[in-house]
Amino acid sequence: MKQLLIVTFALISLSALAATSPLEAELDGLAVPLDKAMVSTANDKLYSIQSRLSPLTNRHELGFIGGKNLNQDGTVDSTQWGGLYRYHVNGKWGLGLNHFRMNNELSAAGKKLVNQQNVIPDRDYIKSQTDLVGEYNLFYGKMRLDLDQVVYFDQFWNAGVGQIELGRGTATAMIIDAGFAFWMGKMMSARIGLKNDFYKEQNLNGDTNVHNMIGYLSLGVLLGGSK
Repeated sequence: MKQLLIVTFALISLSALAATSPLEAELDGLAVPLDKAMVSTANDKLYSIQSRLSPLTNRHELGFIGGKNLNQDGTVDSTQWGGLYRYHVNGKWGLGLNHFRMNNELSAAGKKLVNQQNVIPDRDYIKSQTDLVGEYNLFYGKMRLDLDQVVYFDQFWNAGVGQIELGRGTATAMIIDAGFAFWMGKMMSARIGLKNDFYKEQNLNGDTNVHNMIGYLSLGVLLGGSK
């Protein structure tokens, strides 16, 4: 009887040893050797890459634009309306053409000068303007409106020249323009920006350097390219 108990205990011990050996071997395999340091991942670089929802390469953008001159002398109010065209070479670079018609009228201060003092402001006014610009998209991003809606946008810069038709002649303007282009879906666009025109106008007292700062909004459509 004693021998039977000894044999039974030995068999149970061997079974337990056989069951735990593979697990112990796996744990030993995961152990770091004492003569080696642990590898640090603190200096690893992680990149987040997301392609555009709607690629801009070789696409044409057509839009309607409206704006207002924000820094006139207070005697004249000028608003503009017209069309916008952009050819997007790729996601970074593009070429643009704008054409505007201007609506000009005396402000309350200007009318007061005329009615009370019979003084007409010595300022020329723009009838129309055509711009040729190069466009550069500084960065591309997205803005979440809610859990289901996301709007993608580019922060852009434009620089170029404009031909201006004035009441007393013509002028050539240097143009710097900056703003945001929002891409709604794969075919619609909206732009909000601030355009600065620098040129000379002829007044009764001689040539005057003019800086027009125009805030504008446009709505457009994207055509062509790979959608």
